[in-house]
Amino acid sequence: KISLIKYELTNQKYTSFNIKVKKTKELNQVREKFFETNYIKQNLKYNPHISLYYGEKDIKTKKKIISKLPKLNKSVTINKISIIDINENF
Repeated sequence: KISLIKYELTNQKYTSFNIKVKKTKELNQVREKFFETNYIKQNLKYNPHISLYYGEKDIKTKKKIISKLPKLNKSVTINKISIIDINENF
């Protein structure tokens, strides 16, 4: 079960429009287990979220979309986590 905080907008391509998720001990444990595989090195900032859109759109468009979305539930139950390896330097 994960706690949802709010719809979030950023100027970053890969977190452009997402649902911010509360950082919990359980999510941190999953993250640490992943890094134990040595697949990638741990990045500096952990930002758990549910991506809704990748790309660059103006803030006005994103706010218009949010206004049409339903109110968020306080929490949801998930059965999968996707690990996305993105190099934003390309």
